[in-house]
Amino acid sequence: MKKNRYCTTASPRRKPEKELRKKLFRPFTRAAACVTAVFIILVSGITAFFIYNGLKKELVSRAAASARAAVISSALRLENAFTAARADALTLLQINGAERQSDIFFELHPEFAAIAPSTGRMLVNKSFFLEHDLSEKSLDNYLAAESELLEYAATLEDPADMLFGNASAYTGAPLLSMFFRDTEAGGTDGVIAAFFSLAAFTPLLESGTGNVVKTFVVNYRDDILLGSGGFFTPGGNYWRDPLVRLMRQSAETEAQSVFTGRDGGVYIGAFRKLPFTGTAVLCEISENAAFSGLPEAALGSLKFCGAALVLAAFFCAMLSFSMDKYAGGILREQEEKVMERRRLKSVFRALPTDRKT
Repeated sequence: MKKNRYCTTASPRRKPEKELRKKLFRPFTRAAACVTAVFIILVSGITAFFIYNGLKKELVSRAAASARAAVISSALRLENAFTAARADALTLLQINGAERQSDIFFELHPEFAAIAPSTGRMLVNKSFFLEHDLSEKSLDNYLAAESELLEYAATLEDPADMLFGNASAYTGAPLLSMFFRDTEAGGTDGVIAAFFSLAAFTPLLESGTGNVVKTFVVNYRDDILLGSGGFFTPGGNYWRDPLVRLMRQSAETEAQSVFTGRDGGVYIGAFRKLPFTGTAVLCEISENAAFSGLPEAALGSLKFCGAALVLAAFFCAMLSFSMDKYAGGILREQEEKVMERRRLKSVFRALPTDRKT
């Protein structure tokens, strides 16, 4: 059979579409998907880093605020309690026959252990003395050993001023001592010494912060008067403590600071000076305690990054599939146009012409 020269049954060999797509477009789509994935991962990592550091700064800020709040609230409560205790002691001493009325007074004010006027006999809380096996002689020995406090108190210019000491080491009982001039009581310009149970004032240092904030009180010699949570030994000296040194060097009545402790750890501290000579309330929070919630925050950041990576992988897979499909469509159209041109060209070549060969 004769071959029809006006039509062509043969067509140029067509390369498989998948091979062309793989050769031309897949490297591009994969590169684009990879670039997008890397971009998303970088953005996620940078975001997680800033979230972590932001949480760290927020925890430091909260710790500083907690320390400041604990200092302010504790200082105000102690100032009011000390002022009221001084007024109560003066009220008893101004009563005629104070010794006869002392039993009733101590029943109404069990926080008092004893009151030693500048002249006359010491008034004692018998219940407290029996409970702690205390004697007047032990208090006399303490006053003799702390003659410096008595002499210093006699020089106080403000009659409302007070000095404080801790008598626990001398007496074996939890006692806080208070010294102030008795110009209002007897006009002798002597010194009154009052003794109180530490248990009456220690709860005033508790500010609802549990064992995270360590609050303590020092006198003008930096002796520990009170301490919250059992962290401090009453009567111990803290003049080497970095926060105490910062407080003594500062002219401010109230301040907060970040400092390095004697153990090498980082602490967040605050202090407030009381309106009594050399007495101050201080508190400190270790950085580890302040950052106790940071592991949970870091875990949250890791979860965020993991979710971002999963979304990035899903997004890149969809992007690669869409671009591959779109590129395949374009390739198909171009290939069909090329094949149509070749077919038409073959048809025109097969048409008869007047040219002589």
